[in-house]
Amino acid sequence: MDKYIGTLLGGRYEILDILGVGGMAIVYKARCRVLNRYVAIKMLKEEFLQDEEFRRRFYNESQAVAKLSHNNIVAVYDVARTDTQDYIVMELIDGISLKEYLQKKGHLSWQETVFFAQQIAKGLSHAHSRGIIHQDIKPHNIMLLRDGTVKVTDFGIARLESNQETRVVQEAIGSVHYIAPEQAKGSSIDARADLYSLGVVMYEMLTGKLPFEGDSAVAIVMQHINAVPAMPSQVMPGVPRGMDDIVMHAMCPNVTRRYASAQELYQDLERIKQNPHTVFGYAAHDSRGDSALFDQTRTISPNSVYNQQPSQQRPPQQQAYQQQQQRREQMQRPQQPARQQEYAPRRQNNNQSSNRYRKEKSKKNSSMMFAGVVVAVIAVIALVAGGIILMGGSGNDIVTVPSFIGQDIDTILSKQNTDYADFQIVESSMREYDSQYEEGEVIRQSPSENEKVQKGTRITLTVCGPKDEEKQQEEGYKLIDFSDMELEQVERLLEQNGLEGAYEIVEESSDTVEEGYVIRTTPSKGTVVTADDEITIYVSTGKKIETVKVPNVTGMTLDSAKSLLSSYGLTVGQTKNEESDSPVGEVFRQSVAENTEVEKGTAIDLYISTGKKQEEQPQEPNDNNESGENTDDTPATSQTGTAKVSVALPDSESCHVVIYLGTQKLAEKTFSPSGGTQTIDVTGPIGEQMLDIYIDGNKTSNTYTFN
Repeated sequence: MDKYIGTLLGGRYEILDILGVGGMAIVYKARCRVLNRYVAIKMLKEEFLQDEEFRRRFYNESQAVAKLSHNNIVAVYDVARTDTQDYIVMELIDGISLKEYLQKKGHLSWQETVFFAQQIAKGLSHAHSRGIIHQDIKPHNIMLLRDGTVKVTDFGIARLESNQETRVVQEAIGSVHYIAPEQAKGSSIDARADLYSLGVVMYEMLTGKLPFEGDSAVAIVMQHINAVPAMPSQVMPGVPRGMDDIVMHAMCPNVTRRYASAQELYQDLERIKQNPHTVFGYAAHDSRGDSALFDQTRTISPNSVYNQQPSQQRPPQQQAYQQQQQRREQMQRPQQPARQQEYAPRRQNNNQSSNRYRKEKSKKNSSMMFAGVVVAVIAVIALVAGGIILMGGSGNDIVTVPSFIGQDIDTILSKQNTDYADFQIVESSMREYDSQYEEGEVIRQSPSENEKVQKGTRITLTVCGPKDEEKQQEEGYKLIDFSDMELEQVERLLEQNGLEGAYEIVEESSDTVEEGYVIRTTPSKGTVVTADDEITIYVSTGKKIETVKVPNVTGMTLDSAKSLLSSYGLTVGQTKNEESDSPVGEVFRQSVAENTEVEKGTAIDLYISTGKKQEEQPQEPNDNNESGENTDDTPATSQTGTAKVSVALPDSESCHVVIYLGTQKLAEKTFSPSGGTQTIDVTGPIGEQMLDIYIDGNKTSNTYTFN
């Protein structure tokens, strides 16, 4: 059993199980006892713990990655370094890798490819904007959640892994399928290397195949540099032509002709998502074998790797690549060296010349095959030793190192493949402030100016950083833009930088910022703060809720009550007719009491009076009235008839009508909707009778004849 399982790391992380093992680290599942949640913890293997320089770089890289905060990047909760261990605490992902997903499905539709690729591009764009390059984008490092959300993992770790001598060749071959040509050569790279790798990932998603295959790392890299893969639509019919354009443009070996940013790639994906017939036309300038870009590898034949085995044994995909390359060479034949051009007419003029050509070509191929094998062995050894796959130059050419001091680093790197093609130019990992230079200018170089070196020598340039950057790292933390970040993430970042307890949280309503997210901070981004400073974090409570006090509408008619409630921003809910002592048609009760504070738009239920129910009493003989004369207002007769009572109703949602003969209720009816003249059949004593008619509490009287 692993020695860490069952232990408590840092006094809070209970190690439960092993999730995975890589070349550099082991990933464990753990439970945070403080926050009672499951996390993933990446811990360095023991063999790396003896290298103090490596541990320092691992810790610094991890801290930089911890500052990333994006929905498409696995969150880093904590970075710690003890005397015996370095580890990173990360979000535990409940899902599978894109590689596992592809193995299950074979390939994806172009729509699903766009869906995943856009999320990867958004995550990369966020990281690139903060100066972090992934350098190992591949399906293995892309996780898919159950809801379809993409999470990019292992940010910033790939660079450390690629420099380790203990990295095995099998792991190198696994990543080299996705590696950018400039990265494989050990040249200086920028964010565009990630875009090349994303292009390969998109190719694999669309087709279920890798664009380049081979038996060795160098074989695959040579194809990245010189071979032309089949278009995705050729491998998988139905892929839109615009997707061909996007994938091949992202995979352009010439870094200056590739997508300039992840955002640019995202926008093209959005365009084709809206219109599958969109065509971008990048293929016109996205070519492989660019002489300015690949001078250092011209001594190796593009097909030397394949010459190591008979053509009938080559995988079909490799044969397709070679055939495409041969067709490409035929199209470019007028531009080939003169010695190759002169063979063509000789093959046509006489058989003797043709035979001599075939012999020379056979001898040349044998030499190139031997050279290819030697170069492959050297390249793989170089890969294991330092991550550099190709060794540039012949080793005998001596060149003079130019002066880079005072020049802008971006300008220098843009000339890497032209003015400075004899060198491998890289920027040092840390920038240093120097008052004599502007930010971005070179302040130091190694080797120095005018030194005599071999072609392909690496030149490391130290660049001027922002003012007081060194002091800032020692004494404070430079606030980043926390707006639109979750409060929990902001608090974690501040606490990781020693600012626990140095901030105050103030809640504010906001129409634009979601509840629980940061609106702004005081001081704002760019300010260097310490534990002695006061930091105010303004957090959104969501949209402001407007409230009003409920008015009293009892004693009003229904229409009057509606009008008053509406003026307060309230609405009428249900209206219910019930008996009460209140006059007929009046509101005698409301569902929310007067002066209660409620949100605007709240519905108030109203109860309308139908009058008090009259109990019928049996008539008894009256000793004082032996004649039997009726002293009540109701005529004394047992004969009844009917009358048609016409009532004019107001235009409203509903109207309540009650008809009385004296105190006796003869009829009651509710009209919904109301309006116009309505007729009510009423039963009462025969003869002319005076009736009282209540319309929503408003009384009218009239005489009607009952027949």
